[in-house]
Amino acid sequence: MQRTSTYNFVILLLSMTFIFSAVALAEIYKWVDADGNVHFGDKPKDPLQARDAQQVELGESYQPSVRTAQEKEEYDNEQRLIILRDQMRRREESQAQDEAEVRRRTEKEALCARYEEAIKKLSTVVVKNGVRTRVYLEGEDGKSISSERQRKTIEELKAEMADAGCR
Repeated sequence: MQRTSTYNFVILLLSMTFIFSAVALAEIYKWVDADGNVHFGDKPKDPLQARDAQQVELGESYQPSVRTAQEKEEYDNEQRLIILRDQMRRREESQAQDEAEVRRRTEKEALCARYEEAIKKLSTVVVKNGVRTRVYLEGEDGKSISSERQRKTIEELKAEMADAGCR
């Protein structure tokens, strides 16, 4: 049993050695096509490119091609355009957020004003001949609402007003 596992280990070790040596012996070429694009591969696809292909050492690091002044200027212009578009997008987003905040504040102020008006109507006191008299409102049935009912309604409105974030 032990001989079989040792035998399998030796076979595996030899197989790995052959695989890695085949990879190490593989030739890698670098060439430039008619459009100026740099390619790497084990062999060029076009026979005309094979003539200009250079073998690359595996330890060699890739150096990007040097840009011409015009290419650098075009690249810089593209980068500026990207930055300007991003700034415009951010400005528009900020403006939209500001407008939404103004709308929200305006709606809240209008809601608070409605609450204050309703409370003012329910708690109006008139002084006649030196006597303070509460103004009673009429309900839907045409009858006046009691002062106790008005007091409860005012409390409910104040609670709603607080929940809405009014002062």
